[in-house]
Parts: sequence; C-alpha cells; structure tokens
Amino acid sequence: MNGLKETHRCDLHVIVCPYCNPAWGDELMADLREQPVNLHLPPCVAGNVGASRAHGFAMGESEYVSFADPDDRILPGAVAACIEALDADDSLGAVFTGEQVVNEDLKPIRGPDVAPYSHELHLASPRHVHGLIVMRRRLVEPLLEDLALLHAIPEWYLTLAIAKTAGLQRVPMLGRLWRWHPTQATRQLRKQATLERKAIARLFE
Repeated sequence: MNGLKETHRCDLHVIVCPYCNPAWGDELMADLREQPVNLHLPPCVAGNVGASRAHGFAMGESEYVSFADPDDRILPGAVAACIEALDADDSLGAVFTGEQVVNEDLKPIRGPDVAPYSHELHLASPRHVHGLIVMRRRLVEPLLEDLALLHAIPEWYLTLAIAKTAGLQRVPMLGRLWRWHPTQATRQLRKQATLERKAIARLFE
C-alpha cells in the first residue's frame, strides 16, 4: 500500500500490520483514492493500537483527521459528507457515518447502524461512534499522549473526550463496511479491551 499526495483538508491514516490481508488492503487503497484525503501509513506498534493511532494522527497538518483499518471498505462520498457537516457547524468536534458490519466476503451480518448520535449510547458502548469518523485536529492533538497508553480501544476514549467539549453528529449515510473476521485486532486484544472499557467508562461516567 502506498501513500497518496498531500493536497486535501483531511489527513487519514491506515495502520498496516504484518497480519493484515494484502488483498483487503489493496481494496481499501482503491476506495481511498476516490476520497478527498491525504493518506498516511504509520508503522504498526505490535499489541498497541493507541500508540499506532497517536503516531498516525500526528502526521500531516490538515484541519481534519480520520483513520481507516486495512480490512475496512470506505464508501463513496463518505469523507466529503463528513467535511461538509463539520464546515457547516463550528460547534461540532467530530462527525461519523453509518456503518455496516459484514463478513469476510462483504456480506451483511446484521442491519446497518445509522441511528442518530446519542450521548447515552456513546457512554454505554465503543460501537456507537464507529463508522468513518472525521475529527478536528485541534481537538485531537492534545489527547495523543493519553491515546498512546490505550492498547485496544483508543478510539472510544478519543471520541468521548471530544464529546466533553464539543458536539458529535452522525451523518445519515453508510460510510464504512466493517469486516468482522477472526484475525482482526478487536478480537486479538479482547482481554485488554475489556480492562480498558471499564477504566474508560469510569473516567466519563
């Protein structure tokens, strides 16, 4: 996978790890070539998603930041819709699209998640704010040091921290296909994720 020329208002990073399926990564790269993003490929810190994410979010200088995983598919228009929503409302710190959970062959496992943002649901589960997420860099950068300490579910901490000072909003469209498969980081780090989920919940309760 190769980076894309930096010309856009959103820096998006993809962590590429040794266990990633190369064919899936190529599919994602094809998707991202159609999105208005500057692509960055930070190194994988084995067993520490947060450190990898922190490195990725620090790359580039654009006002908006985002990320995708190498087993994701990002659907047409998703990034542009998120940027448009942030441009339209300065009170928003982050916006996110709907999401469809799929199997390895991209067949739906359950119905799409396109429900409007709910702070209560956000507090209850890392999966509520979980489509393609675009955030304001100025809100993300102060959180990178903390983010690097979270090995399994740093994105939940990040979006909850942003929600303390700014609004969040779901863009009413499907933007991400989330592949559910045996080798994904979510399953490999399940024990660590359980511990972090309890600690993060206490921080924001």
